[in-house]
Amino acid sequence: MPPEIPGIRRENDCTIFSARVNIKQGLHARPSMQIVDACTKYNVKVTLTSDGGQKIPADGKRIMQIMQRVGTSKGARLEIRIEGETEEAEKLAMELYNGIELRGYEAIDK
Repeated sequence: MPPEIPGIRRENDCTIFSARVNIKQGLHARPSMQIVDACTKYNVKVTLTSDGGQKIPADGKRIMQIMQRVGTSKGARLEIRIEGETEEAEKLAMELYNGIELRGYEAIDK
């Protein structure tokens, strides 16, 4: 993964995408479903955590877990960990980066 892409990094066997929520409603149903739609296209394991919500990792392919466990408010930090084949994980990270950037989220480094 090129280091110049903000918010995306590699740690051990994971590709990690970090973002700050910049919309008033936080991580609500529509962006949660967009994350699920993107994640289900790839053969990878995806977990989401945030510094808000229940602080329990949620499966990125299950909208109810995202809504119940990760629900964040404006300003919260969201971390998406993608485990699997490096190429697939990086494609998903880029898709999330491109999609989330346009929908009120700001990619952040660590």
